[in-house]
Amino acid sequence: MKHYFTKVIGIFLLTYFSFQVTTSSAQTTYYITTSGGSYTSEKWVSITTGANGTGTQVWGQGTGTYSNGAGLLTDQAVNLTGYEGQTLYLNCYDKYDDTWDGTTYKLEETTAGPTIINNGGASPTDGADTDASSSWNGTSSSSHANELETSEAFTVPAGNDNTSFISVGALVEPSEINSISNDTESEKLEVFDFALQDPGSGDGVNTIIDAIHITQGSANNIADWTNAIAGAKLSGTDLGTDVSGVVSATGITFTNNDMITLADGGSAETYTVSIWLNSTLVGNTIDSDILEFKIENTNITTDGAGSSFATDTEESGDGGIAIDIDATMLGYQTSPPNTQLINGDFSTSVKAQDANGNIDIDASGTITISENGSGILSSTLDADLTNSFVNGIVSWSDLQYNTVENTVILTAAHSGIYGSVNNGAAGTDFVNATIKTICPSGCDYTNIQTAYDAIKTIPDGRPYILELQSNYTDSSEP
Repeated sequence: MKHYFTKVIGIFLLTYFSFQVTTSSAQTTYYITTSGGSYTSEKWVSITTGANGTGTQVWGQGTGTYSNGAGLLTDQAVNLTGYEGQTLYLNCYDKYDDTWDGTTYKLEETTAGPTIINNGGASPTDGADTDASSSWNGTSSSSHANELETSEAFTVPAGNDNTSFISVGALVEPSEINSISNDTESEKLEVFDFALQDPGSGDGVNTIIDAIHITQGSANNIADWTNAIAGAKLSGTDLGTDVSGVVSATGITFTNNDMITLADGGSAETYTVSIWLNSTLVGNTIDSDILEFKIENTNITTDGAGSSFATDTEESGDGGIAIDIDATMLGYQTSPPNTQLINGDFSTSVKAQDANGNIDIDASGTITISENGSGILSSTLDADLTNSFVNGIVSWSDLQYNTVENTVILTAAHSGIYGSVNNGAAGTDFVNATIKTICPSGCDYTNIQTAYDAIKTIPDGRPYILELQSNYTDSSEP
């Protein structure tokens, strides 16, 4: 419906029109195009809360300063978010106030229409020529009045409701997720559920969800979820087939166009997140670390054609869901060396692990290391060669073997149920040091480093003591 108003401003007659329109965009954005005519550099446009350029300027061409960026516009986006339900005015100015010289304008809902206002398709004019100046007038709306050709009103629609809400689901979330029982998609575990509802607050449209982003809850202490979570699925009322999630360091995103539709005024719908773990978890101490999941309204993407969500947040529970690793065997965390000097310190470490090699930090008992050779394996720090677990790992740093011997198998055995592990049939070769004397190029000092670099890696892998000789003398050297 059009409403025509006539108002006398100064000494000229101004006619403006009021239109009411609707929009399906969550962010209220309109588009302005000015085209045709002559003397196009004399044209400037603004949108204000008051008629004839008065009130608050909502948008202005160029930087928004009067006359800045004057000229024609093509599909110029204007964000009117926050002005829903208000009547605004599109103002057209001409530098000389001598009509808009055949130039026309249109304000559209999208770049393809429909048209909201366009002065009936006519080039605007106030019917007067009261500005003889060749410059743009002043800095105030009153001084601009002589250059105003028209001020056309339009009402920004109130928009759809944002009253849909999230509530806690009925699922009793588990306290832990196991590294073996839940490490494939077929073994996925339900870890979080929530209910979504559109209460039907008056807009008469459904809430249409295109994406849900699950983030880390307050109790979560696994900073990078890709270290733990292999995959995720979303199931629920509207989803005939589970939707696969994309796991990132700090969240899981489920997305599909029109993925979920909540009926306006309909019942709550429950949706459940299920996950499964990586076979190999990242981090020696990830056992017992906590996953907690959160959904909030700002991480739900809704279609602009429907309702949206009020401020709301739900979490899977401050107790969180602990990564559970249960050791069933031993493995070497750091294997013994393949070749080692006799009577020289070497180190090794053993871990309590599950079948995937993940460390159980709660492992208990002791580990004793032994050998099958004819010599003696010893340790100054651990004379009985027995050590206790620290975060699922037992370590030795000063082991020695005193006999030249090949294929010595080192075995670490648990005092309880984890069995034993050894360094394989090849074992460790314990050898004497070989002294190699190097005197390159007549013992030229400058070539000593070159010689060392050339022979420091011995092809057969055996250790050597390198004796480098030089005939170089220098009184400045100590």
